[in-house]
This record gives sequence, structure tokens and C-alpha cells, in this order.
Amino acid sequence: MADQPKEVAYKLTKSIMALNMCAMRKTHVQERSYEREEGKYSVEITRRGKPVSELKADRVTVEERVMEWTGASHIHAWFVKNVQNGKDDSSFYPVSTGKLEELLSVCERVLSASYLVPEKMFAKRIDAWPRPTQDDLRNPRKVLKSIDTAHKFLPIPRTGYSDADADYDEVYLNAVEETRTWILRMIADRGEGMHGEIHYCGGRYVRFD
Repeated sequence: MADQPKEVAYKLTKSIMALNMCAMRKTHVQERSYEREEGKYSVEITRRGKPVSELKADRVTVEERVMEWTGASHIHAWFVKNVQNGKDDSSFYPVSTGKLEELLSVCERVLSASYLVPEKMFAKRIDAWPRPTQDDLRNPRKVLKSIDTAHKFLPIPRTGYSDADADYDEVYLNAVEETRTWILRMIADRGEGMHGEIHYCGGRYVRFD
């Protein structure tokens, strides 16, 4: 990468270091004798249209990918701190309903106190990379008018090669809104009888496709 032009090298670094995150819902299909008929699941396992006898449907766990994020380091940091006990190891961790509700409260607090305004490009350092283009100057991105609440309750982790304060922008806020919408959907699903377990995973080198 040392021989690559600066712009290409920057793009490659951003691609390699992309933070991928997802949430899975795991539902155990195993039937229990004490369950009412309306509370039981029914699963049919087939291969090429024919039933597979060696796999028992009542022992199956159904996994759904119910949420994906890319680059939402502030959401990932919250899970690492509050769900993963500080371990950032790209493993799946169970997330209780209580933790989901806690994150929902944080998201709503940040959203209610956050307002987007056009970024003042002249405030950027001259040596910032990538440097603002003419289009950036004509159509500046939107950033938070005040980062105080966001920084307090859902901060962006600082790294040695980025200015975290500059990243409290529209992308940051969209991830918070999408997370809020997802949690409300999971809570609604549980209210309708879908009692699967939520598991979260995220990491720099994790791929889910």
C-alpha cells in the first residue's frame, strides 16, 4: 500500500477497517408438553422438496438477521461497554430486553437533544484528510449543532487517526434513529408473541455475507 497514491491508500484503509455489526434473533423451535397449541411452532425441513428425516424439526433453532449496521462505532461501543463487559472480540453476545430498553432510552435522549446544521468548512484544519472538495464547500454536510448530549450518552470512540468530534454528523444521527426504530420493532414483536433471543456481534474484520 506504500506505493499507492494517497487518495487510493486512504480509500483502501477505510474499506479494510470498516466496522460491520449485526443483531440476530434466535428462536428455539423445541416443543414442550406444557405449552398450549397456539404457542407452539411448526417447522418443515426439506431437501429438494423432500422431507429430511434425520433432522428433527422440534430441535431446530431459527436464526434471523434482524439488524445490520456499518461503521456505527458509537452503537458498537455501547454494546461493548454495556453488554460485552468491555470485551471487543467480534463474538456474539445475548442482549436482554432490559438492555434493549436501556439503549432505546439513550437513543431517544440523544435524538431529542440533537439538531443538524450545515458544517462550517473553514473551521477545518488545513491539513485535514481527505481535504474538502469544491462540492463540499458548496454543499456542506450537516453536523450536530451541539455534541454535548451525544458525547455524554453515546460517544464516538476516539482513535489515533481520526477526530471523533468531527464525526457527530448526519450519518451519526441516522444510525441512532435506525437503532431506535429497530429496538421498537423488536419490542413490538415480543409483545406479539415472538420470544426469540437477541444476540449482537460487531468487529473491524467481521463479515456477515
